[in-house]
Amino acid sequence: MVDVLCVEDDDTVRTLAESILQTNGYATLSASTIDQATALIESEKNINVLFTEIGLSGDVEAGLRLAQEARKQRPDLAVLYTSSQAVTDGMKELFAENSFFLSKPYTADQLITSLVVHFGLRGHDAARVKIPSLPEQPPHPQDRV
Repeated sequence: MVDVLCVEDDDTVRTLAESILQTNGYATLSASTIDQATALIESEKNINVLFTEIGLSGDVEAGLRLAQEARKQRPDLAVLYTSSQAVTDGMKELFAENSFFLSKPYTADQLITSLVVHFGLRGHDAARVKIPSLPEQPPHPQDRV
């Protein structure tokens, strides 16, 4: 089983990413802060991939520093960065070894493909990408005819 630590301070985005990963056979751990992520990285829990937002809690490079520290403790850790912000050349220089950048917004297919193509990590029994269904939204009154 491939274990992915999702670090994202937006609860909705983190929950959706975890749902996509779990639906496609990956196990997930979750953190919304650097402190939570660090505690998980320092634990005995199995983690194969750190999937982190680059900018966390207003710090535009928090995810970059988190990945650098994580790789010191777990040298074989793959790192998948994400952000909706532009990534500068200076930021790219701070990317950890064995890493890839996935721009937001991303699709379920792009997330799973990133793990398979760039890291060779397939979810358990994942024959193809599955997209979790979202709950139906009630119609807005202004949409009625």
